[in-house]
Amino acid sequence: MEIELSPSRQNLLQEQQQHQDNNDDDDDSPLLASCNYNTVTSTNTTNTTTAATSINSSSRNGKNIHKTKTSHATAEAKNKTHEFQSADWIFSIPFRKICLAHPPQEAIEVPHVSSGGTEPSTATATTTAVVKGKFKGWKFSSKFTNWSLESQNILTVTYVPSIHAIPSYTNKSVGVDYVQRMFKRAKCIKSCFKKTKVYMEKYDAEDIVRVKYLKKDHVKIRGLQDCCGGVQIVLRRKFDTDTRFPNSYSTSSGGGGGGGGSSGVEGQKGKIPFDGLEILKTHGYVSTNDDDDDDNDEGDNDIMQDEIDEDEDEEEPYGAIVTFVLFNLYHEDQVEMSCTTSTNKQSKMLAPPLLWKVQMPPDPSIALEAMTVLDGSLNVHPPDYDDGDGDDDDDDRGGCRLGTFRGQVDNINDDSNGNTNYNDDKSESDSYSSDVSCTASHPTNIYINGYQSWSFSGSVTQGDEQPKSAMPEFLSKAFNYGADVPPPVHRDEQDADDDDEEEWVGNEGSGVGGGGTEPLMRRSGGYVRACPKDGSETCNFQKLTDYKSDFFTCISCMDKEDCSNHGTEEILDDSPIQNCILDEHGGPAIVLGFLSQRCQYGLITFDSDLCCVAMHASFQRTIASKSKGIATDWAYCQILPGGFYDEEPMAFYLNAVSAYNGARPFQNFPPLTGWCSWYHYYENIDSESLNSNFTRLKDLNSTITSDAVIIDDGYITAWGDWDSLKPKNFPKIKGGMKHLADEIRRNGMTPGLWIAPFACDKHSKLAKEHPDWIIRNDEGRFANSSNCGKFFYGLDATNPAVREYAFKCIRRAVKEWGFRVLKLDFLYAACLQGNGKYDITMTRAETMYLALQTLRAAAGPDTFIIGCGCPIGPAIGLVDANRVSADTGPTWYPDFPLPWWDHGTLPSLRAMVRNTVTRSSLGHRFWHNDPDCILLGNTTRLTKVEIMSAATVIAMTGGMLLLSDDLSKLENDRLQIATRIYPVTGITAVPLDLHNTSKSGVPCIMRMWCTDMMEMEIGDISSTQLTTANSKRTSFVPNEPWRNPWKRQRNCLPVAKGLGTWSLVSLSNWLDEPTVVSIPIEATLPPKEHGMSKNQLHLGYHVFSFWSEKYHWVAADQAYKTISKSLEPHQSEIFHVKPMSLDQCQYIGSDLHFTCGFEVEEFISTADSVQLKLRSALKRSGLIYLYIPCYAENLTITCNGNSSGKGEVIFKTPKIWHNQTFYGGQVIRIWTKINADGSESDGRITVKVVEDE
Repeated sequence: MEIELSPSRQNLLQEQQQHQDNNDDDDDSPLLASCNYNTVTSTNTTNTTTAATSINSSSRNGKNIHKTKTSHATAEAKNKTHEFQSADWIFSIPFRKICLAHPPQEAIEVPHVSSGGTEPSTATATTTAVVKGKFKGWKFSSKFTNWSLESQNILTVTYVPSIHAIPSYTNKSVGVDYVQRMFKRAKCIKSCFKKTKVYMEKYDAEDIVRVKYLKKDHVKIRGLQDCCGGVQIVLRRKFDTDTRFPNSYSTSSGGGGGGGGSSGVEGQKGKIPFDGLEILKTHGYVSTNDDDDDDNDEGDNDIMQDEIDEDEDEEEPYGAIVTFVLFNLYHEDQVEMSCTTSTNKQSKMLAPPLLWKVQMPPDPSIALEAMTVLDGSLNVHPPDYDDGDGDDDDDDRGGCRLGTFRGQVDNINDDSNGNTNYNDDKSESDSYSSDVSCTASHPTNIYINGYQSWSFSGSVTQGDEQPKSAMPEFLSKAFNYGADVPPPVHRDEQDADDDDEEEWVGNEGSGVGGGGTEPLMRRSGGYVRACPKDGSETCNFQKLTDYKSDFFTCISCMDKEDCSNHGTEEILDDSPIQNCILDEHGGPAIVLGFLSQRCQYGLITFDSDLCCVAMHASFQRTIASKSKGIATDWAYCQILPGGFYDEEPMAFYLNAVSAYNGARPFQNFPPLTGWCSWYHYYENIDSESLNSNFTRLKDLNSTITSDAVIIDDGYITAWGDWDSLKPKNFPKIKGGMKHLADEIRRNGMTPGLWIAPFACDKHSKLAKEHPDWIIRNDEGRFANSSNCGKFFYGLDATNPAVREYAFKCIRRAVKEWGFRVLKLDFLYAACLQGNGKYDITMTRAETMYLALQTLRAAAGPDTFIIGCGCPIGPAIGLVDANRVSADTGPTWYPDFPLPWWDHGTLPSLRAMVRNTVTRSSLGHRFWHNDPDCILLGNTTRLTKVEIMSAATVIAMTGGMLLLSDDLSKLENDRLQIATRIYPVTGITAVPLDLHNTSKSGVPCIMRMWCTDMMEMEIGDISSTQLTTANSKRTSFVPNEPWRNPWKRQRNCLPVAKGLGTWSLVSLSNWLDEPTVVSIPIEATLPPKEHGMSKNQLHLGYHVFSFWSEKYHWVAADQAYKTISKSLEPHQSEIFHVKPMSLDQCQYIGSDLHFTCGFEVEEFISTADSVQLKLRSALKRSGLIYLYIPCYAENLTITCNGNSSGKGEVIFKTPKIWHNQTFYGGQVIRIWTKINADGSESDGRITVKVVEDE
């Protein structure tokens, strides 16, 4: 496809490209600047036609005039329309017959069926003729599942007049707002004070005026490799500035339209400004986007001024451009293969996601509230379900085709040469039998992602209430307030609810009250739209917000049976496997989200039935800058049929987000371990107490090595005054902070420091000298930070002076004081809600991203940055680690006077455990997860069982390991809990019930696996080097193919040769009473290609409980049962499950390290002897467990060169008849000690069977 550009456009494009080249963080090629919608040439690859289509449109008083020239297609091409019915995934706008298909189809040209106009087509698309019917939105579906997504509109825009968003207006209305709140039910008061009017414009398929199809080389999105195809649609401009508002705000004869340079016009009911930016300048507000382009990230705003030129001789003005793209996803085994080989087990196809974004020309007369990019429903329907859209398309034929795909996969096997063979034993009718018997799988769970580090994240069962903070809103709102939902929409004042503080009106043609968002109701086999019961014609987004998820969400279909209670304390019980449905055994899932949060904070909402869905890009009354236009972040939708994901339905989305944002986990540091001063000393630190712990850490170096020491809050006189040290605690005569950093370094650790760069105390010197740096709310008062411990101010990151101050503070800590690790806290304070900011043309997401860019630039690329209290989306690619949970605490529930029933942001061990598990999938993809510190000392009110559970979660999720006790007073039995999970492995376990949590609300089953079959030399490197290598191997790597998800490489730990392959599974009871937690043995087995041989299948399994140090043998014929453990409240257990060998000695495990194998450096075994070498860099003592495949009475055991080693037989397996021979053996327990003295014999153990004479 060739596109001709005018000279003026070419110059603008060259300028834009130069701007893109100067911005390293934004390498997206502009999609829109290269599009000439007046001339488009389409070549038909089937040689049936070649069409040249020119489509012009004009907007006159809200009316569109279409002028279309269409070529005639042959009958052969017409018949090929139905080829799209065989595509695996289809995106379509049925009203216009716009369609994208995956796998890509041949190009076709179809004659239009009405006079509404046609647009050109390329491969993957049909034409865009108008089709009769009520449905005027878009659909996305797959033939492999009975789930589909539809949006009733293409775009919904909500806004207010720009004067209502500027401080000069809102400050004056404080008294009016107060009176309205106090007397809102008094009719006389309401008649005196008018509410703020908020406007809505809806765009659907009738508003499409131009269409351009995009080939692969036209679509370049950072980090994503291959595009199937895309389509850009231009939506008509409905209103000019002087016609956008109702008659009550009509202009006078001298006002003029369009706003040009006019600051406002006199209307019938007051002065309404057309250019909000001019008003801002008169009040001292300057746009950093216009005057300081180098500080802001413009790469995602692809609309240039030439695209919105209102000169009628060139192009008519447009309302919006929406780009839809279907992407291929590849894993490493598919790089050399076609993405369409969906039936090969070794190269399973990844479900292609739909991506779309909106771009609009700026209009300074309005302040945007939100863009709703998805407003519709998740449809679940049986076969032969008619969607009622009035067309005869087949895009809703997804009903129950799931069995078709599974049937194809089940009939495949690989021969010895790696070739794929298809079993043709079943007839075609048998393989498709599920199409008849399948029933609709309704969604059962929704994954909620919180706004920032401390916000609730986890799965909620459909119908249950979303957990919320128990604190009053003024103490918690800012913690959790990211994107916002547009308030209720009412057709007119008579329909308005008295409780609503704002009136929402719809412009002519916007669809409010007619074709708008009606409630959706469930019926047998699907969902249908229904009118409100009261007969009103209101559109209320609040009805769709039973569930709100920031940034992304996942809707899944799981069995609601609780598999955690089977009523036995034995290791096995007779519960069949099907009673315990895990995520990997679940049905279809759908992932919705945004690729980034650089432009706006995004929000996904669902109703209580998980049916009505909306996706909002939240502007929160932002006035668009003329220089950059308006653009949303890329929205993402992926429909995953059952069987298209293994363990993590969100894995593909998280990888795409990592790629788009340039995430580089473990670029600078290995997984961080060390000590933090906060949870024992809090703010009461001084140089003496810190130095005593530095010395103690050095003494413990042979037991648990610390990489870093973090000096937390308490060293400065006030937040904001970061160079003002407490004179008594940190006297200058002792060298201040630089001296402490040097002291940490002399003890062999990396110095770290806590700073809250965008927060300041009320009594700080900074607040007194620069009150204009502080964010103010819409009423002109200082914005509320909502901290439960103290109130502080948020510094306005849109102000260049604030960013310069933060830059200098970070530079001082890194360059002058010498700290290489920075814990940057309360980062959300940089973007508190409120229009009292230096630049209100920036959204809160843009502000947060700009603030984090400033901090990274100040710290440099080699400084390890830990984000805390940080919004999730903007931090990706800019921090090395990020807190993923609320603060831990000395108690399981929040401590009095805080409400113990809180599910939000309050400090407690339960809150730390919950988010650490539910956000474990972010680790090693976005960054290194920080689960917060582990508290071991007796100064807490935590039981030893609860501390072990915290250790289990940290160990299994592969996060940072930080101690925070007074180490000089820590007892050895508590310290030993930490040594048993150290060294950290760099591997992240997978929560198997993340989307199907039990009644505790926290996943209780996690799994990782270990193998000696990976090509990695384990014995030649230290445990620290191995941890670093594991972290880099399992982490997201930019510009490399994604790893095959079915191979489970992300949660695989390589171990020494000879140890074999086994699984590690943790079971936890997060309830307040004892219960039995279970998991099927089958779910504990590693991938089949790394599993046991056919002979081993007959001998059963070794099952070792790590924390309780108990061994159990499971016979092969009991594999259908479950592994169960009776657990006390808040208790966890780690199980090591390994297939039993026929004739080789085996390493069962130890109490030295939770992996039951990472501690082994070398292992050589035969039928009657074992030689093993334990890692000897750290001092350890404990028990190891070995399996000997015979019933020997006499054993010779040598430990550390001493032939008088101690051991005992703890279990003898029964004799098993196999291949004309009896097999069996015994498990022995050996006590050992590692001295870490560097001797050759240290850690060496030899066991030999002595034959009877």
